[in-house]
Amino acid sequence: MIDIDVGPYLTIIFAFVKLAQSEIMLLAQVIPDDHQGAVFDKLVQKPLNLVKEEGEAILASVKRAVSKQQFIALLNIFPILERYRQVKAEIDITLESCSSISRNSIASLMTHFERVGAQALEEFIQNLRAETEKQPRLPKDGTVHEVTSNVMFFLEHLWEMDYGNIAGNIVAAQDPNYKAAGGDGENKKALAAYFTRILSTLGLNLENKAEIYNDTCLKAIFMLNNYNYMLKSLQRSGLLDLVKLHNPEIANHYGTQTRQWRKQYSQSWAHLLHILQDTRALSIPYKPPDKVKDKDRQLIKDKFATFNKEFEEISRSQKRLAIPDQELRDSLRAENVELIVSKYDVFLKKYSQLQFTKNLEKYIKYTANNVREQLNSFFDTTA
Repeated sequence: MIDIDVGPYLTIIFAFVKLAQSEIMLLAQVIPDDHQGAVFDKLVQKPLNLVKEEGEAILASVKRAVSKQQFIALLNIFPILERYRQVKAEIDITLESCSSISRNSIASLMTHFERVGAQALEEFIQNLRAETEKQPRLPKDGTVHEVTSNVMFFLEHLWEMDYGNIAGNIVAAQDPNYKAAGGDGENKKALAAYFTRILSTLGLNLENKAEIYNDTCLKAIFMLNNYNYMLKSLQRSGLLDLVKLHNPEIANHYGTQTRQWRKQYSQSWAHLLHILQDTRALSIPYKPPDKVKDKDRQLIKDKFATFNKEFEEISRSQKRLAIPDQELRDSLRAENVELIVSKYDVFLKKYSQLQFTKNLEKYIKYTANNVREQLNSFFDTTA
């Protein structure tokens, strides 16, 4: 990570303005009016060069970081542009008696900052799109992918650092759909459109990655984790309201995606539910203490053995899955309990009282509470 500290440079800009203003006041006392402009222009060259050189050094560092796909470095541009916006009027007044080169030097530098910012913002999307095409390294437990957390971190920090208006102005300046210098409203709309593009590209990126998984259950958990993370990040940071300016249905979109992947995940229980549906009937109905026929005893043994094998395979598989968000983890566990436990309880009560084996514990390995406890241990890699 390239470390860029813009704090001192913000101080340099502020100090330049104050020192230049003091210099003008001093010149007014000792230099004739008709010479003050020329003298001040010469005096201000060294501090102007310092502002320019330090700014260009920061720009070089930002461009170097962006070339290494360290896009978080781009955030360093915005406090500089914000500081310039705060003091622009004072700079213009202070330098009005100077040559055109001196008057335009800082403005030209800030235009360069904006140009680099616009290019980097676009490269961020292009890099995310290109990253989709690479052979991905996928988390074996289906947790949130690094690209998701990195993208949302970038968006949150761009918005939460309160530089959204400046970023929106940069984006709007590159897009003919928005009015130049259209004010905060146009800037917000432009930024909302830009963020929507990022989120759309991220969604496509994740869907392409998920196709690599051979396990449909793991694929569903991966997509659930990532869509859940994206939606909660948008809600927590306040970005959801911003994005709605461009896409009012964004929350509904993520809700639909979440429901679809939850449904896909629930299909992992299809075989076990088929077992519990108990479609293979015994030859006659039995009541304790009826003697059970040999073929029916074997059928009951097969039913429990099949359930035990399937349940243990699912347990081994899903205990390795991770759902870092507690709310999502708890809700999926609750759905699993509701889906499985009552059906297993009916299945268990129907056959456990029949005399189908002398070695009951070999076939009836689980009580309904055992099954519930097992289900409630899913998705926690520390369990």
